[in-house]
Amino acid sequence: MTAKGIERVAETDIPAPAPAPARAAVAAAAGFIGLAGLELALAFGAPLGRAAMGGGHTVLPTGLRVVASVVAAFWPAAALVVLRRGGYRVAPIPFGVARAGTWVLVRLLGLGVVMNLASRSPWERYLQAPIAAVLAALCVGVARGAGNGVDRNEDAAAACVDAGGVRNDGPTGAKRTSFLR
Repeated sequence: MTAKGIERVAETDIPAPAPAPARAAVAAAAGFIGLAGLELALAFGAPLGRAAMGGGHTVLPTGLRVVASVVAAFWPAAALVVLRRGGYRVAPIPFGVARAGTWVLVRLLGLGVVMNLASRSPWERYLQAPIAAVLAALCVGVARGAGNGVDRNEDAAAACVDAGGVRNDGPTGAKRTSFLR
């Protein structure tokens, strides 16, 4: 403690920054949540229809509102997939699903770029297409840079567990049964 009551933090106490794929996963997930918000607003009748689904309506008709509500449910699932692939714990999503799902998102977003660029709506060409391109690039970064499926928060603990489920706590040789199987 110093005179003013502020503790000096040792360098080893400072957490390391998240690796680039983890940061890209968080950025992509934030973008997906933003898109979900837009789609939800469209589903509830917000006058944002010129920026989505071809830009032909200011307020979407009932059929397109239903589509917007389905799409609004899709984007949070995409956020969970990319976060899992980025190494975060996302309970309901197995790593294999996240690995394949991230590449599916890359392809869907690439298709979205092409479709938005082909739209007559300037909002889709100049706003939605770049957003989709950035999200696709982030997903490529996550998919190519992420590790082999070990959670960022569990890799150190898992390294201490041998094949028999016995945890070795380092140089002291203390061993105990682990629940990390």
